[in-house]
Amino acid sequence: MRLWDLVTVHVADVLRAQVPGSTWICFRNGDRRDERNGKPMMDIGWPENPADVITLAHGSVPAAVGSGRPFLPDHLHDKVVRTLRQLEGNRSARG
Repeated sequence: MRLWDLVTVHVADVLRAQVPGSTWICFRNGDRRDERNGKPMMDIGWPENPADVITLAHGSVPAAVGSGRPFLPDHLHDKVVRTLRQLEGNRSARG
């Protein structure tokens, strides 16, 4: 479990390096039904859509462990790059 959680910390460190000013937050919003409330996430400058680094990182690890196949860092890399592109697209749309 500790090694698994270190993947999350690494993903967060990558996002922090790529998105100046990003920081860990405890997500809160006005909708009590939002399952993200109380979850540690990364504020990446997109208030309504902070980076869910836990889900982002863990999505690759259990799939590898459950299937018995090796963990493929490229799959995780692609997910992080996609997240950064979505952030850039959002910033461009907002002007």
